[in-house]
Amino acid sequence: MEGEDTPTDISSKMQHQYFLKFEYMPCDEDQTHEFKAHKLLSVEDLPRYKIENDLGQSKCKSVSRNLCAFLNTELGGTLYCGVNDNGQIKGLKFTQYQRDHFSGALSDLFSRYTPKVSPDRYKLRFVPVLLPDTNEKDRDELAMLTARVCHDGDLTRVPHLFRSIEGCWCEKDCRAQRDLGIGISRYVIEINIKPWDYDDPSNEGIGKVVNAFPIYSNEEGRAVFRRQGSTTTYQFDEVANIAYFVANARCHQVIADLHKKIELTIASIASKLRTR
Repeated sequence: MEGEDTPTDISSKMQHQYFLKFEYMPCDEDQTHEFKAHKLLSVEDLPRYKIENDLGQSKCKSVSRNLCAFLNTELGGTLYCGVNDNGQIKGLKFTQYQRDHFSGALSDLFSRYTPKVSPDRYKLRFVPVLLPDTNEKDRDELAMLTARVCHDGDLTRVPHLFRSIEGCWCEKDCRAQRDLGIGISRYVIEINIKPWDYDDPSNEGIGKVVNAFPIYSNEEGRAVFRRQGSTTTYQFDEVANIAYFVANARCHQVIADLHKKIELTIASIASKLRTR
């Protein structure tokens, strides 16, 4: 409706340069927004004690489920790590090497999806989290300094360890910095899954003509879908029905667009003939 914000409009308005710790997000968890207090990307990142409780139920879920769910809708969505379920901003401590690790781990995760997720489909940002008593005049400059990339050339060549709960070298480096009294900056990790663009030739969807958005399964082989502020997993026959519905709806839209173009072409030809 006119005057209402679409999910894409809302996300674009929320492109913050920084967040303030303990404040609340300007949106709630919904169809296109999800909050996570942790940074556990894949199922391999989950510590054993967080996987199941005494009833065999999952105590903690990786953010991969939410990312897969956002991919399985044409709307896309944004995941915020470092934000409590109630929307309160806490941030997660990251050194530059840990930021590099997370970026690489995310790329590795999406390479294991079926189909693989193109880098064009998502955007990763590390948004600095400042203390609420930070002088307002200094916030922009401090945020820029916090977001600045600063590397030790030798360490950048050391490969990171993904898909493991053992801990990468960058985790040990972070602990060493903390033990030396070096302050570690906090960030909200913002992973934006872009809306599906039917007309983008780089998007390889269902059908060459309709190019409907594909149904993704994550690293566990599960096709996860978004339902307001939660996720759900469907069986194969349910996924097949969804894929059929998506492709069918897109076919009808393409046919309707072609009818309009044909009508406009006929009207244009008729107008030219009348003027002769």
